Amino acid sequence: MNNVVVKIEKSGNRFNAWDSDGNKWTSHIGTGTRKKAYNKGMALEQRTNKSGNTYWWSVPMSEFEKTSVPVFDASSVEVPSDHNEILNFIHSSYSLKPQGLVMKELKWKYLVRSAVRGKNILMTGPAGCGKTMAAKSLVNSLDRPDFYFNLGATQDPRSTLIGNTHFDKKNGTYFSESLFVKAIQTPNSVILLDELSRAHPDAWNILMTVLDSGQRYLRLDESNGQETINVAEGVTFVATANIGNEYTSTRVMDKALMDRFIIVEMDVLTDEEEFGLLQYMFPHVDKEMLKAVSEISHLTRTESKSDAGKISTGISTRTSVELSGLLFDGFGLDEAAEVLLDPKSARPAKAHFVVNSNTAKSREDWEALKGTRLYVPRSELPEPDEDEFYYDDLLNLRVIHMDGRELGRVKAVQNFGADDLLEIVAPDKKTAYYLPFTKAVIPTIRLAEGELIADPEEAFLPEDMQMGGETE
Repeated sequence: MNNVVVKIEKSGNRFNAWDSDGNKWTSHIGTGTRKKAYNKGMALEQRTNKSGNTYWWSVPMSEFEKTSVPVFDASSVEVPSDHNEILNFIHSSYSLKPQGLVMKELKWKYLVRSAVRGKNILMTGPAGCGKTMAAKSLVNSLDRPDFYFNLGATQDPRSTLIGNTHFDKKNGTYFSESLFVKAIQTPNSVILLDELSRAHPDAWNILMTVLDSGQRYLRLDESNGQETINVAEGVTFVATANIGNEYTSTRVMDKALMDRFIIVEMDVLTDEEEFGLLQYMFPHVDKEMLKAVSEISHLTRTESKSDAGKISTGISTRTSVELSGLLFDGFGLDEAAEVLLDPKSARPAKAHFVVNSNTAKSREDWEALKGTRLYVPRSELPEPDEDEFYYDDLLNLRVIHMDGRELGRVKAVQNFGADDLLEIVAPDKKTAYYLPFTKAVIPTIRLAEGELIADPEEAFLPEDMQMGGETE
């Protein structure tokens, strides 16, 4: 297994550490170690001593670049050029889509076509819907050199997209080009720009000429007359973005920048599609548990989009996958929800639930949540005590009189301010009536047999169902 190599970037007074995949390592490395490496223009490599303990060692920046620059022979990359070859590739490309990526065939083909025609592609959609996964799947299916840049993870766009000026005693002052400069000079490469909507505006300004089909160059310095780097032949840019006011840390994207892309919007999965995905990814997890995850997630997404909805953001597919992963690792659904979802705990009260949130909320925030619907899988509820029943377990039970008469089926459990009442639909399926839900009237409930035994006064029954109630 290769050692982790990180690059240090300065943000304000903080020195952040990132690996080439955009993962943050800041908390794993001492402040002094990070600061020292940054000031020397060095990267840091995680190593292990004989005792099995890990430590960080300064290495040349070239070692970091090796972790994100695969060695490609661009001349050997097979890129369709003949029109018929391109058509065949596009229309047979659905077989290249990974099974774990849920995406309609037409949209996938459009994505592939845009890439092979050299279009800049902007993939949009809500957080956690699979934009980055689709983009990476596209990259893998094209069999081309590929480069990944998480623009939302950097506060120094110039360093990420252009490079840095360094100084050491041996070489004096020198300029080190960024990986991005090398990427755009690699013919037929696919460059993934993740989280473009979270990028610093300076990054957008740098990318303007790079993405412009009429220009396609990168200026190493904003001063006139400085060297420019042309984008190599066949380079394709694929970007991802969350667009909308509901996303924090995102910026309203520059219209001129967006006009440089064709936009592919990722579809939000239906609960059936999400259930299928979870089954594919976690075949050993109980199907009913996975079904509960997909149904609850879908309900929250539906509620968040409703005009009367009290949920601001629904559970994303990414979170559903993480929930299912915890189930696979032996967590209970309540435990998985507690660590991943906003509610920290919930306990029943007389006619409501008392919820404790993981995040601090004002009184106004809590007031706004009045009426919010909470959904819990039946399998996760505790077993009721003797002579206690969940309302849902009573629905559709057959109602049998002590004397054997069929009295109908339970439609609902109602309470109009006094005792609970069972709403019964008569055998004719047209008449509805109520029976008190008391031990005297309902002496026996047989859930396993799907029936309850009733001993009501005849006056409780519809007239035509009472003994002797039929008239000639």
